[in-house]
Amino acid sequence: MATAGVGDRKQALHVLGLMPPPPGVEGLPWLRLLGTLNLDEGLLPQAVKALEQAVVLAPDDSLSLYSLGIAQLKSNRPVEAVPILEKSLASLPDAQRHLRIAALLVTSGDPSEALAQFERAAAEDPSSYEAQYNTAVLRLERKDIDGAAQAAERALALKPSGEVHDLLGEICFR
Repeated sequence: MATAGVGDRKQALHVLGLMPPPPGVEGLPWLRLLGTLNLDEGLLPQAVKALEQAVVLAPDDSLSLYSLGIAQLKSNRPVEAVPILEKSLASLPDAQRHLRIAALLVTSGDPSEALAQFERAAAEDPSSYEAQYNTAVLRLERKDIDGAAQAAERALALKPSGEVHDLLGEICFR
């Protein structure tokens, strides 16, 4: 842990690889650290393996679940990632959870599932400007002009921002 704490991930991975993790739940911090270090280093199969083992030891450990969800996203497996992320963020209100997952999906390159998550967030909290605006943006990218316009109008009613006016202008020109 000390080696990882000073930023020497490769050395920390080397040290962790010299012996097996402690048995039972005592191995949870070890496996979580091993998984997140591998994730940071881009060693995705190793990260997924270690984090899956951590989740077996502690199925409700939100940190292990969240890290595993991120590893699955980075491994280009959003179908596996979303339920894991849902479980890891279960303590958040539904709309916030959907917004957070949607943002992760956008950055991982899965706009279809991100749109579904933004729409869920908008359904859970119709007063969410972020959910309405992002729904409009993703619908526009899919060439769903009517759906984009409706979501943008809802966002405008919530917050008359410059970005939503720009978006409405872009929608009108398509």
